[in-house]
Amino acid sequence: MKLAPEVRKVQLTGGATLIVSLPKDWVRVVNLKPGEEVLIIPQPDLSLLLVPKKGMKIFPSEIVLDVTKEQSIERITRMILAHFVAGYDIIKVRFSPNTISLRKAVKEIVRRKMVGAEIISESSDELTIQCLVSYKEVPISKLVERMAIIADAMYFDALKSLIENKKDLARDVIERDDEVDRFYWLAVRQLKKAVLGKEALTEIGLKDPRQCLGYRIVAKSIERIADHASKIASAALKIGEKIPSELAKSILEYAEYARSIFNDAVKAFQKVSGDLAQSVMDRVLQIPSKEEELLIKIVGLNLSPITVAELRIVLDSIRRVAEYSADISEITIHLGVEEKQVASLPLQQ
Repeated sequence: MKLAPEVRKVQLTGGATLIVSLPKDWVRVVNLKPGEEVLIIPQPDLSLLLVPKKGMKIFPSEIVLDVTKEQSIERITRMILAHFVAGYDIIKVRFSPNTISLRKAVKEIVRRKMVGAEIISESSDELTIQCLVSYKEVPISKLVERMAIIADAMYFDALKSLIENKKDLARDVIERDDEVDRFYWLAVRQLKKAVLGKEALTEIGLKDPRQCLGYRIVAKSIERIADHASKIASAALKIGEKIPSELAKSILEYAEYARSIFNDAVKAFQKVSGDLAQSVMDRVLQIPSKEEELLIKIVGLNLSPITVAELRIVLDSIRRVAEYSADISEITIHLGVEEKQVASLPLQQ
């Protein structure tokens, strides 16, 4: 039911108290009774948020999904994750006959993609997934921090596997990409929930709803950086010859330059440091020329076509790491401005 905005007059009662009557339709929808309490929460823009203290259940917390043998694993994955990030606490998956392989795939989706979700019951034709993690247990800032730590370690080890020709390490990096994905989907779930209400926003550690968009972009940027670390590791697996020492040194210097940009971008975001974020974006401007110099070196060497192709992918991924870091820094600058806006409001003074 969609409730239309209403205009109400402020009335004086008792000689000093100002009152406003509540809209009848809203009272009926939230089932508010005489004598019950409501929370009146001041917002950053000086508006007021009115919430029944007993709480409201706006959306259902349980959903049933039907899986058939005609559906692909990719489609099922998208379907389950979509409901997970939408905030459903219980997802029941019903299987049609002859879908044993899909049942195994669903279990793998829960294990690899959904932090805090467990399979709590299972029968011959149904599987129940429940999200057990609370918002207070994992603030969004901690999720982003954890994602950044894993992505940075992946990037470092991917480069090491490339330079030192360590195939096992490269495979390990590729497997770790799932860890970043798991934290990313949980972050999206939290941010979607926070947009719906002030209580969830506070529980995940944010103050202003505008922060949700910034955190979503930053989380996605870090997730993409982890993807590019995985791409570098994949390239390391395909290169069959040892990279010449001088070229390896140049690639490592270029990669470390991009890594320092990423680490400073994350640090700037955590501290909401506009100056450091500006410095990061200035340094990113040097990336294209550094990449071009390396490409000229690679082409000038007597390397196999496969090695040349894979090294081009490596250089492209390193550049993307720097570019996504610039995106993080841009969000940091925006958040800094928004914090100043809120601080300048009379309510904050």
